[in-house]
Amino acid sequence: MAGRTDLATAFEAYGETVGEAFQLRDDLLDAFGDSADTGKPTGLDFSQHKMTLLMGWAMQRDERIHGLITEPGRTSDEVRRHFLETGVPDDIEHIADLVEQGCKAIADAPIDPMWRKELADMAMSVAYRRT
Repeated sequence: MAGRTDLATAFEAYGETVGEAFQLRDDLLDAFGDSADTGKPTGLDFSQHKMTLLMGWAMQRDERIHGLITEPGRTSDEVRRHFLETGVPDDIEHIADLVEQGCKAIADAPIDPMWRKELADMAMSVAYRRT
């Protein structure tokens, strides 16, 4: 991309959307993934009271989530259960929307079609990984 200012807008849009999809998947894996697959305990972000992208997104949807995170004595299981009850993990189509936006951003970029396919494949692999 060095010296290719004509690609800056497309690559910036691709990077922002695919990066957000990556982060949401990472947050979902932490919250609901299998520890055997991820290599770390499930719910670590909850127990450490981390403000993740998923947490911020969920708090916008349901103000009670803030209390579950900030009130003493709440467990990761309680937070996870509330996420499930309010349908937060079911809304992962947001990830699909982000991947689609990222791929659209590079669809008309003046790059070799092989690179366009590589970037689209990478977007899919980071957004739908299991580890």
